[in-house]
Amino acid sequence: MIAYFFFRFFDFLLKWMPWSALYGLSNFVYFILFRVLRYRVDLVRTHFSTCFPNSDEQWVNQMTKTYYHYLSDILLESIKALHIPASEIQDRYKLVGEDVLRRPELANRNVILVGSHYGNWEFMTRGLPYLIPHEPAGVYRPLSNKRIEAYMAKHRSKDGMWLVPTEKSKPAWTEDRGKPVAYALLADQNPSNPRKSYWIEFLNRETGFTPGAEVYAKRFDYPVVLMLMNRVKRGHYEVSFELLEMNPKETEFGEIMQKYVGALEKRIQNDPPYWLWSHRRWKHKMPEDFTLMKSIK
Repeated sequence: MIAYFFFRFFDFLLKWMPWSALYGLSNFVYFILFRVLRYRVDLVRTHFSTCFPNSDEQWVNQMTKTYYHYLSDILLESIKALHIPASEIQDRYKLVGEDVLRRPELANRNVILVGSHYGNWEFMTRGLPYLIPHEPAGVYRPLSNKRIEAYMAKHRSKDGMWLVPTEKSKPAWTEDRGKPVAYALLADQNPSNPRKSYWIEFLNRETGFTPGAEVYAKRFDYPVVLMLMNRVKRGHYEVSFELLEMNPKETEFGEIMQKYVGALEKRIQNDPPYWLWSHRRWKHKMPEDFTLMKSIK
């Protein structure tokens, strides 16, 4: 109960706060997280230095500071974005490149969108319905606080996003919604079971990936489309789509995820700070009897 009222207080505050004031507050949040609490700073520094082994200490320090500014921004942006008008979210979350989902071979089929924790993924829940011809379905893990989850779900879905909790997703994959569905998954999450994971070399590390996106793509033969975000500036993001696989049933074991990992790695290497580096992404180790796969670029 206390957490819910604390959340609603800041939700109300940010709802009416101008963007300029929000980023002033974000600078203060950065100071608290990075300078005072030192929230996982050593972990983030270790991630940067390990994933970019040719980098020097000055670069690691700069990337770490930039990351914490970004983290502070998205914490506040994500709450603010729940309340801004539809016209504003469309101005702040734009499609660049080819509108892949409008291709004739995809426009009338269910597809799987594989995204990541890069940029601001909360903007996706409100912005995606305005960008694609399909009904977007967000397959996700609900928050543990039921009051906050219910409040967030109400606002995340108000533009047309169909929210599908992971534990209730089985019937949703074949449900007739009256129009094609684009099932959106953030496929870079840390797997809960190392032995039920795909182990792929990612950012110079043995990394486990949940197999869900590939498993469902092959089971239902849904084409897989890569969804990548780019941070243009504070509060403004671009999204691009790229067809990863048209015929999933014809692919080899792990091939779809290898392509996904290769594309995500390239995006992170091009602009490193804007991925979720403070997550304990590598807390699991690859089982000794597993073989490490290579990404496909």
